[in-house]
Amino acid sequence: MNLNFLIIFFEICLSFSAINANSNYENVCEKGSLAVYQIELEGNWTEENFPKNYPKFRPHAHFSKSYGISHSQHDYLFRMDDVVRPELENFCLRGDIEELHTQISKENIFDELIMPKLDDPSKKIESRFFVSSNHSLFSIVTKIVPSPDWIIGIDSLELCIDNKWVDEIKLEMQPIDCGVNSGFTFSSPIWDTIPRDDMTFITSNFPNNHASSFYYQNITHLPPIASFRIHKIKEYIGVKDSSVKRIHQKYRRNTLKNPSKHAHHDNSDCVVTKWSEWSTCSKECGIGEKFRNRTIMRLEKNGGKACPHLIERSWCGSSRCESSSSSYFSW
Repeated sequence: MNLNFLIIFFEICLSFSAINANSNYENVCEKGSLAVYQIELEGNWTEENFPKNYPKFRPHAHFSKSYGISHSQHDYLFRMDDVVRPELENFCLRGDIEELHTQISKENIFDELIMPKLDDPSKKIESRFFVSSNHSLFSIVTKIVPSPDWIIGIDSLELCIDNKWVDEIKLEMQPIDCGVNSGFTFSSPIWDTIPRDDMTFITSNFPNNHASSFYYQNITHLPPIASFRIHKIKEYIGVKDSSVKRIHQKYRRNTLKNPSKHAHHDNSDCVVTKWSEWSTCSKECGIGEKFRNRTIMRLEKNGGKACPHLIERSWCGSSRCESSSSSYFSW
């Protein structure tokens, strides 16, 4: 697998250590092998690193809840240079994990994780997940908030290399445009992309538009906006098929009994009012703008769903003007 497909830079550590010096298992990723990994999301999204249009107010800059899966080669979360899968569209737009969790098929998935949101995009948060010999790929997505449809993520990372479980790997992230919204800035209004564009990386000069929040004319490469560090915690070797599910469930139960400081806590989602009526169009002739808004009734708590955008804008106007149609369409 070509990791350059996913990241600008990468650092991979394959300093494999012996699990059991007397073990007869030479190919530990083969049938009957499980591994537990810890994943750490560390933010690097600061005003110092990304000063242009840096979001300071509601919603302030942060990373949404993260959704990850360990899976077989028959599944994936997203593919660069391809149209986003339908189950991921709403996550790209709103960071809605519930829909992604319920709609994505579990047929080829071994484990699933949901990490709380990272409210301070310069800090870090962690979680754990299982992989098996038949489900050695790992994928994860995190939404950049606020943004039109921008995410960071890992697609189908192979954790079994040369028949050994990878000890540690660090991947530096750059923003990804899901291709479902045509906005250029963090606070762009809803502007559906029809037909959908392919998923692409956002760089310091792509899209080549000075309005883009990530456009920096004087630098060649953006600094990483975040990084994922994945390292192995434990391995199980020679596990019978009938025991795989039992070990997985037992480990999950123990994790819930002894939660770490990064585990899930009781949370509550943000609650907002219904949308107001649309305002009148700003122009009676030509292209104008109308808007509607809503207000916050209750802020999110303990990693609950973040408040959605509070203002929605839409184009409006009419070509029925005294001026000729040729002048109307000359913009």
